[in-house]
Amino acid sequence: MSCEGCSLRFTILKRKKKCEDCGYVFCSECATSKGKLYQCYRCKVLTCVPLNGCDVANLKLRDLQWFLDKKGIDVPSNDRREKPVLVDWVMNYSRQTSAQQTLSPNYQPIYPSLHPEERRIGGLFGTEAASAATVPLAEGVQDHNERTNNEVKENKPRIYNGGNKHQIIDLNSVDSRNQIFSLSAMELKLLLTRNFISFRGCCEKSELQEKVCWLWDLKEAAKNKNVIPDENLCKICMEANIDSLFLDCGHMVTCHQCGKLLHDCPICRQIILRVVRAFKS
Repeated sequence: MSCEGCSLRFTILKRKKKCEDCGYVFCSECATSKGKLYQCYRCKVLTCVPLNGCDVANLKLRDLQWFLDKKGIDVPSNDRREKPVLVDWVMNYSRQTSAQQTLSPNYQPIYPSLHPEERRIGGLFGTEAASAATVPLAEGVQDHNERTNNEVKENKPRIYNGGNKHQIIDLNSVDSRNQIFSLSAMELKLLLTRNFISFRGCCEKSELQEKVCWLWDLKEAAKNKNVIPDENLCKICMEANIDSLFLDCGHMVTCHQCGKLLHDCPICRQIILRVVRAFKS
């Protein structure tokens, strides 16, 4: 057995400490103690109310994914591997729950706050009464609530519209070639993914833009061709060019829009494991 934080193996000299919030075991360097209770750094950051953006950004990607999964937040698969996007999800969730929580004057937090003027909840998985629990100083309670409510109203669309955050979803939404250079890296990756173009190995945004521009040029070239030979027409919609290769059978009979909707190859009936976009010379 090893520490969840630093992967250090436990020995007689290295005793394991169990976090009271998440239940995972850590070494004495990765877990802080408060009396007989221990808390890991991850829970210490995520149970602070309000959350500190810098501390959340310093967490590992797997810690952010773990927190969102524990809270039952459905994050789009395209966003799960982007750390800045997950940080936004966590911060927006914190602002939303802070506005909905009712202050409990009799609640006493187990752990001290990261900031002296604030108190935070005693655990991630306590009861509803225990988790309703950010109690600032008595003089600033009303001002704190009003400020939190205003922040939630401003950020509310980002919480519920996580799946629709990227407005550019296909090439038809791109009006001009210059518009490609104003897209974010996430939108460029989404465009390439939806068109079955691999961006593996692309480290710079300019490389993604180059691939999308190449895709845009192909689409414009296809528009200029008024007549498409019948042998190159998609055998499903009979409108677009054949540009999808089915794996593992290797047949090419559909366009990429129809190909991604099929379960098996219409020729050999073999199950389609993957659809790769290809072009006939």
